Order: sequence, then C-alpha cells, then structure tokens
Amino acid sequence: MRSPSLFRGYWRNPPETAAALVDGWFNTGDLGTVGGGAVTVLDRRADLINSGGMNVYPSEVERVLLESGLVRECAVVAAPHERWGQVPVAFVVSEASDIAVKLEAYLTARLADYKRPRRIVRLDALPRNAGSKIERRLLAEQAALGGAQV
Repeated sequence: MRSPSLFRGYWRNPPETAAALVDGWFNTGDLGTVGGGAVTVLDRRADLINSGGMNVYPSEVERVLLESGLVRECAVVAAPHERWGQVPVAFVVSEASDIAVKLEAYLTARLADYKRPRRIVRLDALPRNAGSKIERRLLAEQAALGGAQV
C-alpha cells in the first residue's frame, strides 16, 4: 500500500518500520488475490501455517469448522511438530463436550489431510483483547505447550 497520508513508521521502533516500509510501500502482512475487479483478503501472513511445506490458511479451516453447525466460534493456529514443522490446532467454542469426535468425519470429508487440525481444543470462550479481537498469540502459546497429536 502506498499513500501520501500513510504513517511514517512505528513509534520508536526503527527495525519494525524498516521491515514494514520498503521503498515507500507499506507491507500490511495481508495475503490475498486480485480478480474480477475485486481484492479478496485471504489471511494474515503471520497466521499462515507451513505444514510439511504446504500452506494452510487458518481462515479456510475456520470456515469449514463454522459451516459444520457444531461450532459457535473458532480459531486455528500453528503448533510446532517434529516431522512437519507446524500443524494446525483448532480452538472451538461448542456446546458438545465430544466435539473432537463429532468433527473428525466431517473434517475428513472436507479438508485435505495436511489441513485438518491435529488437535481440537474445546473452550468456553476464545481469549479476546480490548478491541474484541481473538488473541491468536495466546492460543498459539497454548497449542505449543500442549503439543500436537498426529
């Protein structure tokens, strides 16, 4: 993105500014496509999961989870894995206590193996910041501590 009204940089953080502003262009970190006269944002680069060299977009997995009708809200994050580098882990808010079992066949029919969450963690609520955004960093830390089942 480039604009005369674009910010000059991050407050007292030259390294982050240098990484974000390249030749006057601001790198937002958004991943998307352009086509049909529209820009479609797919995900954030920082949220992208690289599992065995394959890209997993958390938003795609989250969309499938929500379409199941079994999940009220969810977030998918990366967990470290010895063989694959990273694997997806899903945190879901659901009334069903056995949600992982119920989602297994549903996800198998709709997602490639490398995209399927290796662990599904049921929570009463997803952690959110003051702006009501999901705290993905906290979930990623929890996923890393709990490992990932394959």
